[in-house]
Parts: sequence; C-alpha cells; structure tokens
Amino acid sequence: MTDPACSPSDVLRLLIGQHVDSVRNGADAVVVHYAWRKSGRDDGDFAAATAALHAAAELEILHGDQTFLRLTPQGFQSLPPPADVDLEPSDEPGRDTDFVQLNRLQMQSLVGEIFQMAARAGETGLSATALAAIWGIEQQRAADLRGVIDDMLRQGMLRVERGERTVFFLQ
Repeated sequence: MTDPACSPSDVLRLLIGQHVDSVRNGADAVVVHYAWRKSGRDDGDFAAATAALHAAAELEILHGDQTFLRLTPQGFQSLPPPADVDLEPSDEPGRDTDFVQLNRLQMQSLVGEIFQMAARAGETGLSATALAAIWGIEQQRAADLRGVIDDMLRQGMLRVERGERTVFFLQ
C-alpha cells in the first residue's frame, strides 16, 4: 500500500477501499487522511490525489457534519485485485494479534497525538467511529480504547458531545 512506486492516486484509492465506513457513505475523510499521513505521505499529495480522483470521476466527496470520500464504480474498478488471504491459523508469533501493547499513559499520549494530527487537518473533534478506526490504524485493541476514553473523560482531558453521532474533543 505504501509502495513508493504507487502513484498518490493509487495509494488514496487503496486507503479509501481499506477504510470504508459504509457502502452508502464511503470512508471517513479524517480516517483516510490520518492513514495517509501515517504512511509518511504529505498533505499536498493528499490534496492533489483527491483532486485527481475527483476530476477523473473516480471519487465523490460527500459533505455534511462529517466529510466522506466515496469511490465511484469507476474508482472501485481501478482498485487492484485483493491479495490472497490466508485463512489458516498461524503459529507465527504476533501474526494474528498484531496490536502494539502500550501502558495507560502511553495510550493517553497516543489519543492526544491522534487529536493533534486530526487538528492539523482542520478537525476540532473526532467522531467515536473515526477515533476507533484510527485506533485500529495505530494497531491498538478496541477494548483498550474504551478504558482510555473513560479515564480521560474522568480526568477532564476529553469532552464528549452526543447527538446524531458521538464526538470527542481534546481539552
């Protein structure tokens, strides 16, 4: 996915395909942008790849309370075929559990870093869905996220707003 030989448009297509939230909405733009940055790519290339796919009618940008990136049928046709998946359990250590074990302070620090990266993309809050998806990109277990969020809410480090969707804000 982050093969330097891949064009930025190819990488963006793959990231959108990997982080689809729903067929109707596509992928949360914040999650895709986070994965893009995590792969070491810069914001200028993200904007250029987004514009190129949109101009080529391979990408729809859905605006609202949350921005989603949705590949068109043409965009999906441009995706490479999926890699063969080994469904057999493996004896290799860490293969089936590729999460990185962190202590509570490290997890809180990671949540702060996630919010800082999202803020650089212009987001002030993160939906619960986006935060969970980014937590997975960081190779963390979903069960640990709930505990860290609870701790940070109790300590006043996070604020939550509930409505049509749950959104967290770093204090």
